[in-house]
Amino acid sequence: MYNVLKDLGYDIDLRKVFRAFVKAMSLNNFPNENGHNPVDFKEFLYLLGLYPKEELVKALKKAEIRDGEAFIYDRVS
Repeated sequence: MYNVLKDLGYDIDLRKVFRAFVKAMSLNNFPNENGHNPVDFKEFLYLLGLYPKEELVKALKKAEIRDGEAFIYDRVS
């Protein structure tokens, strides 16, 4: 997310981007089909103080990097 914003010309601190992303992710407590909490990118941009332009939202959706298996606890045999 940070790199996408940086590539589009936004100069925002990495910690601020991380905190806004985690806060936006925490607003939805129900996982999607991949087991991840879905992120409302418009809310994410609002938390950063940016206007959610459609091209910016599309770029962020395209750059969604969370993939693979999501789990909270390790399996214990």
